[in-house]
Amino acid sequence: MNDIKAKPEVTVVIVNWNTRDLMLQCIRSIREKTVLDNVEIMVVDNASSDRSLEALRTTFPNVTAIGNNENEGYGKAANIGISRARGKYALLLNTDIELENDCLEVISRFMNGHEHTAVVGPRLLNADGSLQLSCRRLPSLWNYFCTSFYIDRLLPFPKLFGGEHMTWFDHDSNIEVESLVGAFLAIRVEAFQQVGGFDEQFFMYSEETDFCKMVQDRGWKIEFCPEARCFHYSGSSSSMDPSRFYKERFISKYRYWKKHMSGLSCILFLVIVFFRQMIKIIMAMLLAPFKVGSYKRRKGSIKGSVLVLKWLAGGAGLEARK
Repeated sequence: MNDIKAKPEVTVVIVNWNTRDLMLQCIRSIREKTVLDNVEIMVVDNASSDRSLEALRTTFPNVTAIGNNENEGYGKAANIGISRARGKYALLLNTDIELENDCLEVISRFMNGHEHTAVVGPRLLNADGSLQLSCRRLPSLWNYFCTSFYIDRLLPFPKLFGGEHMTWFDHDSNIEVESLVGAFLAIRVEAFQQVGGFDEQFFMYSEETDFCKMVQDRGWKIEFCPEARCFHYSGSSSSMDPSRFYKERFISKYRYWKKHMSGLSCILFLVIVFFRQMIKIIMAMLLAPFKVGSYKRRKGSIKGSVLVLKWLAGGAGLEARK
């Protein structure tokens, strides 16, 4: 792989930021599990301080390494990689992905048979082999309300209450969806070029939701392919500072709403965010005497919610436009 002279069918693009060991594990799984010969592998590193590039060049010298001088954000790093891809399809992976079967071959074959499909996602598995919900609906006030206040968990089966996470769907069949979790996205390069790639205003989070909406607006389909499987060890980068990344998630969500929704919808979105954080703080404090969950987790939950509330109080709209 990567030493092939013929044009590859698939280019794997991995965006890395200070997750050296996971990055190497991800590439190793691609090498071990992939039966396709014509696969190009590329890593775009966002100025990691853990010597990721040095380890990559030593361990996998045939993998294309692109080093940014600063952390450019996920969307921009993905654009840099995919814009240089030679394959017909670009597989955009997080470093915390490990292939479970001949995933690339299954995805490639699926996309070859679905010419109107722009983005495909596989079945994502937790470390213990249990299912991760990876299919999504595009944001709406009702979907976000159901997800924010756990209605989708209390009443998971009716589609009406399934929220953004589509809790009613068992992930056992191929289905056309509105959006997918961005940990593993198989992207048709033609569609990527049509929409101009990821919106680089999204530094981290929600860039895949925005991208899925843009390609659908151009008439392309988004599909889920359960026959392709991989493990997703979620939260590798965000675990370095979970409270800050929790706040960043809402900043990106609001940026999406500002871009695609009406002014009134944006205000109502912020109202839901406010009450969600207040409920989280109150619940964490009420459960503290009963020692439900770890102290560290309860403290982190409160800290994250407080940061979001401060962001709301400090002018959420201004920050989201930065």
